[in-house]
Amino acid sequence: MTDKLARLWATKTRDDEWWSSFVTSPLAIAANYGAVSVPWITPNRVTAASFLVAVVATIVIIIGGPG
Repeated sequence: MTDKLARLWATKTRDDEWWSSFVTSPLAIAANYGAVSVPWITPNRVTAASFLVAVVATIVIIIGGPG
């Protein structure tokens, strides 16, 4: 196991529920593995991107989307 992967895996808490332990934590670790090396990906930019995705999803829900 690489040092970067070991540090990411150490952020996973042992007291998580089953969904977090088996689904969301491994997915988050996989996503973060590539993101931690990119200097222009900052927490504020991740937050802004998630906000934009939420706004677009809201608009699609209001409009009705395809179908």
